[in-house]
Amino acid sequence: MSYIIVENDFLYAERIKVILAEAFGADDIYVFDNVKETLAFCQNHTPEIIICDIFLEGNKTGLDLLDVLRDQHIPIVMMTSSVSPEFYEIAKQIKHVNYLIKPIQALSLISTIEKLLNETGTSPKEDGLFVKGNHNKHIKVLFDEILWIESEGNYSTIVTKTKKYTLKQPLKNLIVVLDDRFERCHQRYLVNLNLINSHSQDLLHIESFTIPLGRTFRLKILDRLAAKK
Repeated sequence: MSYIIVENDFLYAERIKVILAEAFGADDIYVFDNVKETLAFCQNHTPEIIICDIFLEGNKTGLDLLDVLRDQHIPIVMMTSSVSPEFYEIAKQIKHVNYLIKPIQALSLISTIEKLLNETGTSPKEDGLFVKGNHNKHIKVLFDEILWIESEGNYSTIVTKTKKYTLKQPLKNLIVVLDDRFERCHQRYLVNLNLINSHSQDLLHIESFTIPLGRTFRLKILDRLAAKK
């Protein structure tokens, strides 16, 4: 996959390159600091995603770039340190665009990219989620290893047989990057259906753990479990 970073802060662009390389194994990354060079590149190349600051070198902004490319349906992550609602409203109107406030957390950027790629159908099939491990290094937790995911406000905890990982992401953001082995069983829980050992009317049993089964989600969960037998 090819990525374009449009950022006039060299150090910030390098930080994003590191995130992309660690999270996606990306090595086909192009960096520009202005709209003109970015558009010239896009005339002969179609990147899988563009990560673009709003304020750039020259007399054009990231919003000008967005305006030119809006009909090409390239997933774009707009970023800025400005909290102006104007920028958010513009980004919100375009389906394949998302908006992040600087300073950007690595996991927020990774999750946003995965969400956009899934929505536009350009994402390769994923087999795991990236989380922050030891020494702030991002590691992939395979879907096969995840027992369940529990939400607490804007944070989610990924539970495996041996470890727990906390992400600053609400459950709704994770749903779009998980595959169909996961199903919501409660307002606060997503479970790996492949790892459920048994169940009762109100509880699911995974390994030695018990997960609540909410009334709203019960019928779908039980139907899916029955279909797997």
